[in-house]
Formats: sequence, C-alpha cells, structure tokens
Amino acid sequence: MSTLIQVRGVNTSTKKAAESVFHDLGLSTSAAIKLFLNQVAITRSIPFRPSTITENGFTAHQEDEILKIMEEDHEDGPFSNVEDLISDLKK
Repeated sequence: MSTLIQVRGVNTSTKKAAESVFHDLGLSTSAAIKLFLNQVAITRSIPFRPSTITENGFTAHQEDEILKIMEEDHEDGPFSNVEDLISDLKK
C-alpha cells in the first residue's frame, strides 16, 4: 500500500535544480523522495547534515561580521562579498 504525499512551498528554481540532479542520477523526483524517506526510516536520522554554513566555511552572520570589520579597517575600501575578501587575503 502506498500513500500520497504533497509538498508545498518549494521554490520553483529549487525544485528545478533538484530535478536536474535527480535526472543526472537517473531518478525521478518521486523516486528520490522515496529514497530519502527510506533512508530516514532505516537510519532513524536525516541522511545528511543540515547546515547553514556557506561555501566559505562561515555562517551568513559570520560573513556579515567579517565584511563589517573589513569595511572599517581595510585601506582599499569595503568588500561587497566574502569571495572578494578571500581573494584579497590570498594576495
């Protein structure tokens, strides 16, 4: 026996990006969701580590604080994003 699950509130671009990954893996969205639910049931946990860490290894708040400090202290002026800051630090 199976049951119907409806998911609401998912951003269209997020859904399309996820579907692209599923397609590359040879999975339908339905199969991917079934896989996720099975793994949760088997492991009794979420099968990945939820994180608010950015690709730079900081939280969004930490990135904001770093940029604020750099804006105040950096002689070349403020950085508009952490990538520019990291690039400058590597010089």
